[in-house]
Amino acid sequence: MPGEQPLQVKSDFRSRLSEWTGGSTGWSWNGNAVSPGKLRLWRPTLNSKDYELQFRASIERKGMGWAFRARDTDNYYATKILLSRPGEVSGASIVRYGVLNSWTFDRAELPLPVVLQKDRRYNITAMVRGSRFTTLIDGHVVDEWTDSRLKSGGVGFFADDGDSSAIEWADFREQKGWLSRWLSASLFISPNLMVP
Repeated sequence: MPGEQPLQVKSDFRSRLSEWTGGSTGWSWNGNAVSPGKLRLWRPTLNSKDYELQFRASIERKGMGWAFRARDTDNYYATKILLSRPGEVSGASIVRYGVLNSWTFDRAELPLPVVLQKDRRYNITAMVRGSRFTTLIDGHVVDEWTDSRLKSGGVGFFADDGDSSAIEWADFREQKGWLSRWLSASLFISPNLMVP
């Protein structure tokens, strides 16, 4: 709705998963980080369209995954980082695909243009704008792709069998269009400017 403030939420997972919905199988806490299991979605984000998801995480074993534009656990886009040979050029890959009514479509796996280490923390950003999806690792673009089937939905994390990762925090910032941002700024009246 025009004039709405963009949603901004952050989780350090200290409140456990009270803001998350979906399967809790396989989720665990280790010190100051959470290790995902079956796909869980961040409830406040589920009605969003364009946004950035940033999170700090490490791969402990095999890979880590996140979902976006997720309407529910049967309809979403997914990205995974797989670590097959830590510390080597082309020792990691990025996998991306969509899930529609529980069916996977357009799965692609590409080598990552960066060297990744096991158990090292990385700042990962997923930018979701219209039909374009961009992934950054420590500020460097590592993947970009497009698809227009899923128009809105929130974010979440998951681990497939054999995967293990640790996520310290996640930050979600919705990106509203220029009209919505302008109306939001225009309709705000400072209490100091109100006439009694």
